[in-house]
Amino acid sequence: MGGLDVLVAVLLLVCIWVLLPARWLPVDVIGTAIAMGFAAAGVGFLSAQPWAPRVGKWVAGVALVIGGLLAAGLAVTAGHISGLYGPVGFGGSVILAAVAALIVPYFVVFPAAQLYILLRSGAGAGAGAGAGAGGAAASVSEAEADADAGSESDDAADADSDSDSDSDPDPDPDPDPDPDPDPD
Repeated sequence: MGGLDVLVAVLLLVCIWVLLPARWLPVDVIGTAIAMGFAAAGVGFLSAQPWAPRVGKWVAGVALVIGGLLAAGLAVTAGHISGLYGPVGFGGSVILAAVAALIVPYFVVFPAAQLYILLRSGAGAGAGAGAGAGGAAASVSEAEADADAGSESDDAADADSDSDSDSDPDPDPDPDPDPDPDPD
């Protein structure tokens, strides 16, 4: 997970500082802060720092909220200009939809997946805080192993209950349902 965090941080910084043609303070500051948060979480995961899961959850949550608001705002704006300006607005809405399609993987899907993995593994509670980059995956694997062990003990309990029913003698070994021996 740490390598992906660092990769997303580098991609965000390249997009903000190299590919964007104009500088705008809110985009520059907020985008750079999120990228630095992903970089810090990634380095923390790679070096097995105990604070890495907390930082990873925090950064993923902030990015998910900002990404959700940004994608929703772009969708509303695209619908608005498409309806307001007709065919010309439709062209603008296509551009906004393309921008949203570029934003969603990095600001919605990746943070949501990271939050899901970190919250499911319980990595913030110390159950993998020092496990490094594979800490979340190791915690999930350990949880699956515990679940398998639990199902094996359930199978053993079922086998015990089956053996108890076999040890009881059948009170009526005669399968004949007619209790009256007299045929009259």
